[in-house]
Amino acid sequence: MYIKFYLSFLLLVFIQQGLRAQSDLYKFSHLDITNGLSDNQVNCIFKDEKGFVWFGTTSGLDRYDGYKFRIFKHDAKDPFSLGENHVIGVNVGPKNKLWIFTHSGVSIYNSTTERFSNDITYQLSRFKVFTNQLTAIKKDADGNFWFVTHNKGVYCYSPKNNFTVNYSSSPGSKAILHSNNVLDIDLDGPNSIQLIYNDGIIDKLDYRKNKIINRYDRLAKANNYKPNSYNTTKDNNGNLWIYSAAEPIGAYCYN
Repeated sequence: MYIKFYLSFLLLVFIQQGLRAQSDLYKFSHLDITNGLSDNQVNCIFKDEKGFVWFGTTSGLDRYDGYKFRIFKHDAKDPFSLGENHVIGVNVGPKNKLWIFTHSGVSIYNSTTERFSNDITYQLSRFKVFTNQLTAIKKDADGNFWFVTHNKGVYCYSPKNNFTVNYSSSPGSKAILHSNNVLDIDLDGPNSIQLIYNDGIIDKLDYRKNKIINRYDRLAKANNYKPNSYNTTKDNNGNLWIYSAAEPIGAYCYN
C-alpha cells in the first residue's frame, strides 16, 4: 500500500514538472500605454521587412523596435503627417512602402523620409489602379501586388513588367469574377489566389491563365447569401478560416 502511494506521488510530481517545463516554452510580455503605446485599443499589427512591429491604434500609428515606440500622429500643420489617427490596417505596397488604412482614407509611409503621402489617387494612378476606394493590398509569391477595391473588383500590379490587370465582373475582364464586391483575398499558392465576396461565394483564380478554376458556394448557402463583412486567414495545413467581425457567425474552415 505504501509503495503504491509512493509511486503515485512520484508520478504526480513528474507530471507537474512536465507541465511547468511546457509552460516555460511560452514567454509573454505585455505592452500598453505604460510602456509607450499610444493607446490600449490596438486594431491591427504588422511586421515589416526590417523587423519593426507596427501597431495601428485609435490614437495613432506606433512603430516598435523591441525596446521603445516611435509614434506617428496627424498634425494639421504638417501635410506630410499621418492623415488620421484612427488606424485600422497596415499593408505593404510597391517599393516596400507601407499603406496605412484609417477611417477616413489611406496614407502611404516612406521609410527613407519618414513622411506620409495622403494623395493616394496620384499614387494609385502610377500603378494604373483607377479608383481610390481601396480596402487592402496583398503581395503574392510572384511579387505581384493585389489591390482590393470597394465595388471595383481587384487590380494585380506586376513590378517586374510594370503592368496592371483589373479583374471584375464586367464582360471585358480577362477573368470574369462572381461580382465586384470582393472583401478579401487569400494568396493560395503559385499562380492562384482565392477571392471571397460579400455574399460568401469563394472563387479560385488562376491569374497566369486568367481563368476561374473553382467556385465554392457552400458558405454562401449556409448564410442564405446574406451580405456580410467576411475576412480570411490560412493555417499551416492550407485550410482557409473565414470569419466576420460584424456578425456573430462563428468561424468556418474551408479545406
